Parts: sequence; structure tokens; C-alpha cells
Amino acid sequence: MKIIDVSLSKSAQYCGAAATFLSILIPISAFANASCKATIDEIINSLDLEGKTIANSYTVDLFEGLRRVTGSGRQTWVSFKECQGNLVIQLDRSCLQESAYTKGECTIKGLKNY
Repeated sequence: MKIIDVSLSKSAQYCGAAATFLSILIPISAFANASCKATIDEIINSLDLEGKTIANSYTVDLFEGLRRVTGSGRQTWVSFKECQGNLVIQLDRSCLQESAYTKGECTIKGLKNY
């Protein structure tokens, strides 16, 4: 009878632990972003876009400090087909609006432009 050693190397063990950790974090992060979607949609719908058509949008999680343990909020960037620039919406970790402004050529009535 031949015995085969199937023990994992240290690096394989670390990779397995990292994969398990990420499989827990990724759904939590995806859920957190999904929970702010209604707030983001509400903010966008409340603005007078003056006929602007949304070309693309994305939301990123913001972190405080170097350790990236606790999220400090979220920031959504919206681009339009009719102008070069973005609408930026910043939310706190509870999905409450902290600020909204535009950048570049895109302007929206009632918001500051930088």
C-alpha cells in the first residue's frame, strides 16, 4: 500500500483562509452598496437634470485611515452623455447624503460645480 501525503503547504493554507475571509466580506460589501441604491436613486431623481441622460454611474466605498477596517461612507459618480464631467454624491456609512456637487463641464441647477 502506498501512502500519499496530501497536507497543504503553508501558502495553500493561507490562500484557503483568505478565500474564506473574502467569501464572507464580498457579500457584506455588495449588500452595503445595494442598501444605498434607493437613496442614490432618490437623490438623482430629485435633481433637475435639464434633459441630461445618464451614461454611466458607479459607487465606491470610502475608508478612513490606512487599515481600511471601517467604511466611512460611499461616493457615487454619475457621467452624462451631453457633457464632460460628473455628478458626485457622497453618503455617510448610514446612506445619508453628506454632499452632492458636479465636476467639469456638467452643471446641475442648485449644486456647486468644481
